[in-house]
Amino acid sequence: VRNSNLTNVSGFGVWAYRSSNNSININIISTSQGYGYGVYLNTNSNSNTLASNNVTTTGNLGYVTYLVSSSNNQISANRLTSSGAGTHAVYIYSSSDNNNLTGNIIVASGGLNDETGTTGILIDSSANSIVNNNNATTTGIYSNVFFVSGSSSSNTTLTNNIIRNSGINGMGVYIYYPPNNTIANNTITTSGSSGYGLYI
Repeated sequence: VRNSNLTNVSGFGVWAYRSSNNSININIISTSQGYGYGVYLNTNSNSNTLASNNVTTTGNLGYVTYLVSSSNNQISANRLTSSGAGTHAVYIYSSSDNNNLTGNIIVASGGLNDETGTTGILIDSSANSIVNNNNATTTGIYSNVFFVSGSSSSNTTLTNNIIRNSGINGMGVYIYYPPNNTIANNTITTSGSSGYGLYI
């Protein structure tokens, strides 16, 4: 998928199911309703490249880039923007191992409370992720820029990123449970009451 304009989509912009070794490059992709998915790599969609795209979701509970049980993917030089309660700009989930996020601009906004906070990058039950040289910002109540959860989300590397969070009860980096992670050379800024730059 290259040089395509997929805008105001209801549902899925790009959905790959058991589909590997694809290039999704230089596209404009946007969803305009709740539960929208900009790019969805589902179930053994491995070794794909997602590069130089502008992907936006508008509406509650949306996912700009969502990986489920899909490994060895390269996500680089994209602009990934979510707006709405409970949204995630990047969500790597359920044995989506060895994925690499490099050089992306990530913006997530719209968190309203502890159940509908937004996340810039969420890694859940997925190992060996590399997150390097990204510029990520979240705004809103209970919003996290970078959140790693689940005992199997081990060996995550977070390096050379610019991380900004503004809003009540927000966190720049939140590591919940997984072991053996590397966090180095990041610039982390939080503003707003009851926020944390790094919470482990």
